[in-house]
Amino acid sequence: MHPYIPFIHFERQAAEKTIEREDFEYYKKKIAYYQSHGIISEKPVSGNGQLYLSPELIEESISNLKQIVFETTEKCNLQCKYCYYGEYYHTAPERKNQDMPVEYAKKMMEYLSKKQLSEFNQSWNHWMYISFYGGEPMMNMPLVKSVIKAGKMKNRQIAYSMTTNATLLNKNVPLVVDNDIHLTISLDGNKENNSYRVFRNKAQTFDKILSNLKKLQQQYPIYYEKNIKFNAVLHNKNSVQEIYDFFQTEFNKKPAILELNNSGIAEEKSNEFYATYRNRNESLSQLENYAQLESELFLDMPSYHSALIFLHQYIQFVYKSYEDLLSGENRILWTSTGTCIPFSRKIFITANGKILPCEKIAQKFALGTVDENGVYLDATEIANKYNTYYKTLSKQCAVCYRQQACNQCIFFLENLEDKPVCHGFMDKNSMQKYLTNTISFFENHPHDYSRMMKDVIIS
Repeated sequence: MHPYIPFIHFERQAAEKTIEREDFEYYKKKIAYYQSHGIISEKPVSGNGQLYLSPELIEESISNLKQIVFETTEKCNLQCKYCYYGEYYHTAPERKNQDMPVEYAKKMMEYLSKKQLSEFNQSWNHWMYISFYGGEPMMNMPLVKSVIKAGKMKNRQIAYSMTTNATLLNKNVPLVVDNDIHLTISLDGNKENNSYRVFRNKAQTFDKILSNLKKLQQQYPIYYEKNIKFNAVLHNKNSVQEIYDFFQTEFNKKPAILELNNSGIAEEKSNEFYATYRNRNESLSQLENYAQLESELFLDMPSYHSALIFLHQYIQFVYKSYEDLLSGENRILWTSTGTCIPFSRKIFITANGKILPCEKIAQKFALGTVDENGVYLDATEIANKYNTYYKTLSKQCAVCYRQQACNQCIFFLENLEDKPVCHGFMDKNSMQKYLTNTISFFENHPHDYSRMMKDVIIS
């Protein structure tokens, strides 16, 4: 069956009849319809398709790596009030203001170049993305230059990106333009909106950042249009509307709007943090042009992102590759949780040489190391570690109604190595509410459903 059919059916049903959308029985019938057509499954899965990790799978992920992220330095020339390494948080790892040694990056690039030649490589001539992260990456440009020089892999095409505060951009324009580096600029809006982002001497950063960006925009308009995007943090000195209007007016860009991280808050700073914190959905709902702005921001909105995940996980017409489509195989394997297979998306190297599958994961969960002597990554050791974590959670997962579509990363659970409790667990009633809310979303956003199917999943 074509994936549009059930949704079209209910859109017509809603148009032809007067339906109370809060009527639970109405949604139960709709869910039964989806089940009868094989679109979704309400019951917990029994393990069919469940994947436990093997060393070979780890090797395959490394050999076909999509992205390398280097934490070039722990140093930053700013002292943003809400920074994860700032005064609000007690769980952030200790920062020693060290740069990643250039030799570490060289050894990592040599290691990955060799892995490209392994029997597991299936990514000949595919793109690999190398990203520079911080701290402020432009405070260690020798490492960036070294990685770019080493990034001439025989079998892969390379694209570069960097997340930066742009205060040092004026000194590095030739390098970023000549190497076509994609820049994500951290900026919270106009001068007042951006006033939490200050230099270490408490001086404001806005004028410097705006000047650097305007010069870049004027001197390299094609590069600017193609390679510059923005992240803005929402807080009590800005709003979704102000952020959106500023970037549209000044740069003709749509920023990603992020909320402050509300985990790991120091108890003594809790009141101050929540006075600063703003919820993105609440800020949006206060706007007169809410629907228009929500649609324009599209997948940057939590409700849209959640709906997209639902389509990927429950619709039986999503294929990982053309090979799966042609073979008729549409059963997607999953692990016991929503945790990524290590290195299937990226590899993250910290400034002190620890190797992690993601920059969001605490360093205590490092899977290997790199130093001047080389790279240590043991695929068997990594697979065993993950499988031990899965086993610890297996009893909870076995009776969870969202087992097949879990989005809970195990590394954000408390007591992972002892007695973890999964807060994403769903019993039957919770699952019923989840399906009800998601189906209601698609009914209220039929055009966005089509956008997801055509522009996001299919393309």
